[in-house]
Amino acid sequence: MSYGLLNAGADIKNQAMQGMRSAANEENQRNMQNKNIEAQGKAAKKSNAAAGAATGAMIGVQAASSAAAAAGMTAGTGTLVASGLATGGLGLIAGLVLSELF
Repeated sequence: MSYGLLNAGADIKNQAMQGMRSAANEENQRNMQNKNIEAQGKAAKKSNAAAGAATGAMIGVQAASSAAAAAGMTAGTGTLVASGLATGGLGLIAGLVLSELF
């Protein structure tokens, strides 16, 4: 009779250990998924910032070129670069802000 009680106790212990292993595995999976979601968010933020900077730089270079053409002169490389950098910086800021909002 004591063997029956010992076996029952061992079975209950094994079930408890299996439940604990299962819970630990699920927690590990949740942690990995949360890390992946966080990494995706950071990657999206960097992508948005880069897109904003590129768009701002393009707009600045195009605006400087258009302004020079309207004035009847050619825009120098320095003017185009300075304009592109200035508006690229604004685009970078806009990309970061928008990625934080959305």
